[in-house]
Amino acid sequence: MKNSIEQLTKNLWLTYLLYHKAAVRNGSDGKQYASECTDNFLDYYHKSTTGDMPYNWDLEGAIKNQIRIVYGMIECYDKPIVRDKITNKTRWSV
Repeated sequence: MKNSIEQLTKNLWLTYLLYHKAAVRNGSDGKQYASECTDNFLDYYHKSTTGDMPYNWDLEGAIKNQIRIVYGMIECYDKPIVRDKITNKTRWSV
């Protein structure tokens, strides 16, 4: 199970790297972004599953769900924007 968690963590890091390439245009470092996002997600998971009122989450399922969410955000950047044809007519000129 530890190997699958390590592989899923690597896949999450790669997913964040792909998201950075698709969405960010400011020239920042994608590897640093992916590392920070992955670390932040794992910190969030550990804070949420420990403490006074912990959630009963499965780490494997949580990482798979986060990967699915990030892929959904990547798809938003892949779709072309289709705009209506601009016309200068008003209802009075028809």
